[in-house]
Amino acid sequence: MSRYSLGEIILPQRGLNLYENERREWPLEIIENEMRKNIRVTVHPGMDFLLVDFRYPDRRKAHDTVQALIARFTDAGLPVNEAAQPSVPMRPIFPNRPLMAAMGSGTGFLMAIAMSVFRRRSPDNLTATFR
Repeated sequence: MSRYSLGEIILPQRGLNLYENERREWPLEIIENEMRKNIRVTVHPGMDFLLVDFRYPDRRKAHDTVQALIARFTDAGLPVNEAAQPSVPMRPIFPNRPLMAAMGSGTGFLMAIAMSVFRRRSPDNLTATFR
């Protein structure tokens, strides 16, 4: 994708108004590079299709961005199967919040055990007693 194409998708006048906060602080070239990092196009060998993935916090804007990218590919002469239009995920793919919560709970539990063992093994002269 050229800078011109991504700029058209990003900007609010002609596009989807992506990266609103970042546009206030950074030049468009940096935002386009950031967008490139969030776009993944996978070619499946032996099959005649591309998988286009775009990560963005707003799932509707991510869906519309994938549709705009597919339209750009079609304009470039790549065949697009109309039956395989992008779908909006029902829940975010990343971050996996239940996994993060479980990891945090497990880490806290292990730290509590480690602190308990450490306190039991520490010499009595290191513990302060107040009378």
